[in-house]
Amino acid sequence: MKNQNLQERVELALTGSFADGKAVLETGANGDVHGLFVSGSFERQTDRERQQALWAALHRAIEAEELTHVRFVLASTPAEYQAVSEYPLNDD
Repeated sequence: MKNQNLQERVELALTGSFADGKAVLETGANGDVHGLFVSGSFERQTDRERQQALWAALHRAIEAEELTHVRFVLASTPAEYQAVSEYPLNDD
């Protein structure tokens, strides 16, 4: 299946571009990827600036045709994520 490793490649593309980043991604039943990416790099950026940076990183690493299977990735700061989530970011 073409999208078999897409979630992993999205995560690698983002964590490779944002050193302090953490991806919280899922692959739906249809193979499309969606989720959240948390990074301190997004501090003091507008939502538009965050999305532009995030999608620029994805476009550098993944071909455009495959990116049609990435439905959405929200960009959040660690503080924003912690304020609305009951799940910690650390895997420890």
